[in-house]
Amino acid sequence: MRMPCQPPRRPRTSRSALVIAGTVGLALVACAPGGDVPAAESAGPVSTELSGEPVELTMVVESTAPVWKALAEEFERQHPQVTVEVRQDEMQVLVQNAPRLLAGDDPPDLIHLSPEPDLVRDGLLTDLDDYAAAYGWDELPASHLDPMRIDADAGRAGTGSLYGIGLLFGVHGIYYNEELAARIGMTAPPETLAEFEGLLADAAEAGIQPIVQANVGGIAMFPLQTLLNQHMDQDELADWIYNAPDATIQTDGAVEAAAQLQDWANQGYLSPDANAVDYTTMLGRFTAGEALFLVLGDWEAANLDGAMGTNVGFFAAPPLEEGGRHVAVAGPAAFVVAANSDHPDEAAYFLDWAQTDPAARQLIVDIAGSFPGGSPDLSAPRIDPDSVLVDTQRAFEAISAYDGAVPVLSDATPGMFVSTLGPELQLLLAGRSTPEQFIARIQAGYEEDLGR
Repeated sequence: MRMPCQPPRRPRTSRSALVIAGTVGLALVACAPGGDVPAAESAGPVSTELSGEPVELTMVVESTAPVWKALAEEFERQHPQVTVEVRQDEMQVLVQNAPRLLAGDDPPDLIHLSPEPDLVRDGLLTDLDDYAAAYGWDELPASHLDPMRIDADAGRAGTGSLYGIGLLFGVHGIYYNEELAARIGMTAPPETLAEFEGLLADAAEAGIQPIVQANVGGIAMFPLQTLLNQHMDQDELADWIYNAPDATIQTDGAVEAAAQLQDWANQGYLSPDANAVDYTTMLGRFTAGEALFLVLGDWEAANLDGAMGTNVGFFAAPPLEEGGRHVAVAGPAAFVVAANSDHPDEAAYFLDWAQTDPAARQLIVDIAGSFPGGSPDLSAPRIDPDSVLVDTQRAFEAISAYDGAVPVLSDATPGMFVSTLGPELQLLLAGRSTPEQFIARIQAGYEEDLGR
C-alpha cells in the first residue's frame, strides 16, 4: 500500500508558532538543571564521513520501543567498525533522568528525547544546523523539522536552530479486537464519538470489557487526550501545550472531556482496576482477548500484529459529528545529540542513515509500525496487506488530510506528565476529584512549572 506523501502539516494557530509534538514512545523531558550555563554553540565544521577507526556510540532510549535496538544492530552489521551501546530505561525513569544524563561527565551521544528550551538554554544539546546543511535535512518538509527547532531566548519551540531529528512519525488511535467487535455487531470503525460510546455500552452489556486501561504512571493520558482532541478547539489545545501567552486549559471543552472520561470509569468502560495496572499488564490483557478496545499509539502495531495476527484493527478517534475533522496526536519521534558528545559526527551519520537506508526504513515499519522520516521522495517500505499497519497508515493519512495533528499533553511542561497528569488522573478515575477540579489542577500545575 502507498505510504503517505508527507507527514501532517503544522496545526493552525492564531497566537503562536506551534509544532507537531514528538510522541512515539513518549520521549518526554523533565526539568533541565538550572544555572547560568551558556547555550550550545553550533557544531561548527562537520564531517559526513564515517571514520574507519573503531568507534563506540551510546544511545539512551525508552524501553518499550524495540525498534531502536534493532536499528542499532543493523547499523553495526553494515558498519562493523562502530559499536552502538543501547541503554534502555522505563519511560518515567527516562523522563526524570534525561537532563542529568546530558549534563553528566560522560553523556550519551544520542538520546530519544524531544528538544526542550530549558535543555538548549542550559547548553546540553548540540545545535544541528550545520549537519542539516551538510546532509540536506534542511530540504525536508517543515513538519519534519519544526518540532525540533528551539528559540531558547524566547523559550519557544517551532522556530530557531535545529536540535533534533525525527526518525519516524507516529499517530495515536484506537485498537480493537476484531472477534469481539463481531460479537457486538461492529462491522466498521465508528464515525462519531457518540457511536463509539454506544459500542462501549454494547460491549459492557455483552459481558465484554470495553476498554483495557492502565493508569500506573498516568497512562490514562491517552484516552484523556483522545477526548480533549474532540471536545476542545484544536488551536486552543495546541497553544496551551506550546505555552502561548495567557493560554489555558480551563475551558468548557476540557471539562466535558474530563467528565466523559470519569463517566467511562464510573460505567466500567475502563478497566475497574486501572489505577493499579501498569503498561505491560494492559498490553497483555488486550493481546489475551480480555477487552474490545485499547487506546494507544501505533508504536505497538507491530507487536500486536505478531501477537494477534488478523484479529486486531486500528482506527483514528472519531470526531464529535459525522463528517467532522479527524484530530489526533501525531508527529515525529525525536533524537538529540548531547552537547558534550565525544562523537557528534558519527551520531549525526547514524541519524541520517536511519532516515535514508532502505533496511533501516523497513525496520521502522516492521517493528515500530510507524512511518520513516527522511524525504517523502524515498521509496516506501513494504507493508503486508493483512497487517494492522495498513490500518495505522490509513489513520495517519486521515489525520494528514484533515490537518488534524496536535501535540501531546505531556509536552506542555517538563513536569506535566509525572508531577501533574499522573497523580491527578488517579484522583479523577477514583472519583476523588470533579472534572472541574481536575482541569483546574492541571492548569495550576502548568502555571507552577512555567513560573507564571
